[in-house]
Amino acid sequence: GGDTQKTLDDLAAGVNTTTDTLTPAQQAAVIDGAAKVEETTGLPGGGDTVISNFGLQTGTSTVLSGTITLGGALLTPNGLTIQAYKEDGTAWGGPVAVDAKGGYTTTLAAGAGQVVIVKVLDANDGTDYTDAATQLAKDLNGVFQAAGVTNGGSLVLNVNALTSIAVEKAGPSPDAGAVLIANGDVAQAFGVGDITKLTPDVVTDGAFDGTTPEGKLGAVLGAISGTDVANGGDTQKTLDDLAAGVNTTTDTLTPA
Repeated sequence: GGDTQKTLDDLAAGVNTTTDTLTPAQQAAVIDGAAKVEETTGLPGGGDTVISNFGLQTGTSTVLSGTITLGGALLTPNGLTIQAYKEDGTAWGGPVAVDAKGGYTTTLAAGAGQVVIVKVLDANDGTDYTDAATQLAKDLNGVFQAAGVTNGGSLVLNVNALTSIAVEKAGPSPDAGAVLIANGDVAQAFGVGDITKLTPDVVTDGAFDGTTPEGKLGAVLGAISGTDVANGGDTQKTLDDLAAGVNTTTDTLTPA
């Protein structure tokens, strides 16, 4: 909004004096700023230089990949695909197939600093996965999604309950800063690592190790499946309730 002091204060807060780096959220803000200069003046805004300074890549395409974790093993067949969207809700290409383990990959015409939101689409009312808590076949009845920011090379967006909550917290048409902040807030609130890049070690895979970052994430997702049972199997209500319980000021979850 033209508040130069706020801009300076935010950038100062984003400088990590231990690693001598800028936080991803502030990197994204600077990249967005360069893009705005280019857009409003029609002149080069130095975007590629800024991106290079941050050690990112200046490519014009992004390899997007990830794994869907719904709380249990996917059934074969199922009606699931992945659809990528831009921050304004415009579809990026068509639906992408999901393999038997929930994996997907595609290539987007996207350089660095662009928001990507992926959503799990369900083509029918048939069952899609085995619920971790009940061990019964279940149809997907919630919006599972994830959001991230491209670096001009590759982007991993795993999709699970926590990434879905983070997209809710980022709000409609989120910019790069809002996406990165929401992902970090939700990760901290639930006491886990990078929610979009970690592939969870789920509690039902027969080789669960809760001491690893992947295992800690998997344990939380398993607990959320149990909460889903308490909500009568209404996954969207579970996601909405948990999203409402994340305090983005303290990065904590409400006691309730």
